Amino acid sequence: MVKKITRILLITIFILAIFRVTSNAGISAGSKTINSGETVSISISSDTPLVSYRVEVTESGGLTVNGSRVNNGMSTPSAPIYSLGSFSFTAPQVSVDTTYTVRFSATEMDDTSWNAVPNSAATATITVKAPVVNPNPNPNPNPNPGNKSNNANLTGITLSVGELSPAFNKNTKDYTVHVGNEVMNIDVSATKEHSKATYSVAGTRNLEVGDNIVTITVTAEDGTKNYYRINVIRATDLVMRLSSLSVNGFNLTPEFNPAIFNYTLELEEFLSELDVIAIPENENTPVEIVGAKDLVVGENIILIILKSADGSEETMYKIIVTVPEAIEEPEKNAGEEEEKTPIGIFGGINISKDKLLAIGVALLTTATIIMLIVEGYKERRPKLPAARIEEELKMTPVDAVEAVELAVEKVEKLEELNEAEKKKAGKHF
Repeated sequence: MVKKITRILLITIFILAIFRVTSNAGISAGSKTINSGETVSISISSDTPLVSYRVEVTESGGLTVNGSRVNNGMSTPSAPIYSLGSFSFTAPQVSVDTTYTVRFSATEMDDTSWNAVPNSAATATITVKAPVVNPNPNPNPNPNPGNKSNNANLTGITLSVGELSPAFNKNTKDYTVHVGNEVMNIDVSATKEHSKATYSVAGTRNLEVGDNIVTITVTAEDGTKNYYRINVIRATDLVMRLSSLSVNGFNLTPEFNPAIFNYTLELEEFLSELDVIAIPENENTPVEIVGAKDLVVGENIILIILKSADGSEETMYKIIVTVPEAIEEPEKNAGEEEEKTPIGIFGGINISKDKLLAIGVALLTTATIIMLIVEGYKERRPKLPAARIEEELKMTPVDAVEAVELAVEKVEKLEELNEAEKKKAGKHF
C-alpha cells in the first residue's frame, strides 16, 4: 500500500512539473449572423492570461478582410492580456442565406511567467442572410396605408472626433474614420431626411485598438430600415512604441519594426555585455533596458520597457540573446623554450640572442682589461725609472692584443656552433 501511494505522489509531482514548464492556451472566436453586404467584427480572446501573442486570419472563407490580417500584442505580467483584438470582414451580396467559415491562428504566445505557449487555432461561423424579396412588388412608391413614409435615408453624420472617409453621401453606406489611441468612446449623431424617421447608433463605446464597427440603423415611418456603417480605427499607442531598436555591432532577427516585439540575436563569440540602443517614438517616454549586462553562456533575455507618464501602462520589447562558450588559448607545455629570434651580425651570420649576449660580455671584458691596463700605467709611470717605463710600454700592447685575441676566439667558437645548428636544420647561407 505504501509503495502505491508513493508511486501516485511521484506521478503527481511529475505532472505538476510539466505544467510549470509549459502553459496551454486556447483562443476562441464568436460566430455571428449579418445581412447581405454588411460588415462584421470578430473578436479573438484567450482563456489564459498572456504577455505576448500574434493572431492571424488563416482563411477568410469567402468574406473580404478589411485592414490587416495580422494582429500583434505585448504587455507585462502585471497587466496580462485576454482580448487578442478583432478583425473586420465584409459579406458579399447573396440571394440565399449563406454560411461562411473563418479560421484564425495564434502563435508566438508567452504566459505571465514568460513561458512559451503552444500555438492555438479558432473558427468563427458567419451566417449571411439574403434580403427579403417582396413577391408582389407594388409600383406605388408609397403603398402603405395612411400614406406612411418609407424614407430611411440620412442627410448627414456628425462625429465627436475624426472625419468620415469618404465624405458623406446618403447613398454611401460604408465609411472609415481614424482616431487616436486615447479615444475610448466616440459620439455619433445623424440628421434624418424625413422627420418621422428614427435612428439608433451601436458600437461607440469601449473601442478596441484597430477596427471597430459603428452601425447606424435608420427606421422609416413605415418600418423600412436602412443601415450606415462606420469603421472606427483606433490607433495603437504611439507614445508607447520604439522608433528604433539596435544592438551596437550586431543585426537583430527579424529586422526591427515598431509593431514587432520579439527578436533574437546569436553571438559568434562570448561577450558579457551588449550595447542596446532603444529610441522611443515620443522622446519624453522613459525607456528601461534590463538584462544587457552580465550575460551568461546560453540563452539570455534582454527587455526594453517603455512606461507611460503615470507609470500605469507598459510596452515591452524582448531580445533573446544566445551566447557561446568562451574559447581558451592553449597553455604552453612545461619546459617549452621560447623561439629564439636570429639577429644578423658579423657579415650576415645568424646568431641567437643568447650567443649575442655572450659576445657582448666578451667584448665588454676586453674593453675593461684595456682600460685597467692604461689606468695602471698612468698611475705607475711617474714612480718608475726610465728603463722600467720603457718595459711597461712594451708589455701593455701585448697584454691588450692577447685580450682581444681571446675575445675573437670566443666569437669564432660561437660562429662554429651557429653553423652547426644551421646544417642540422638544413639551411645553407
